[in-house]
Amino acid sequence: MKPWLRVLPFVLVACGGAPSASTIAQRASIDLQCDAGDVLVRRMFGKTYETVGCGRRAVFVCNARECRRDTDVMAAEEGTGAENTGSPRPEGPAAAVHDALWTVHVELESCVSEPTTLVVEVTDGRFTSLEAEEPLSGDARSCLARALLGASVAGNLSAGPVRYPLRQP
Repeated sequence: MKPWLRVLPFVLVACGGAPSASTIAQRASIDLQCDAGDVLVRRMFGKTYETVGCGRRAVFVCNARECRRDTDVMAAEEGTGAENTGSPRPEGPAAAVHDALWTVHVELESCVSEPTTLVVEVTDGRFTSLEAEEPLSGDARSCLARALLGASVAGNLSAGPVRYPLRQP
């Protein structure tokens, strides 16, 4: 056997991509206390995946070797800040915008330290305007803009202004 053939399996593992959705579901099933077949996996951005199953939700970060949970396990209906504050869930295009913002919710909340309500506009499925009802520092605004770069709204719709609360008391 040629020496390079002995190394090939290790190179493939080291350079491999993210695990399959079924592998992520298998890992998530432990934390969600749910059968892997009942876990839905949705790629959020990069190597970050949202998992939902049996009324629970969690976010995982995966590489070729492992997946680790990146958020607490929460009730699946805790999908957006609006639901957490008792506000009714928006309908129509605003609901699609809230769903897209949920995919980067953890990153958005890491940008602000105080309760903040974002006001966004979407054109052709992309976030085109970012404001806040509360004053934001330049660093917070830059952080929020970076988090929104990876988000897109399903169906390439246009909507706005849509309010999205972060870090509500």
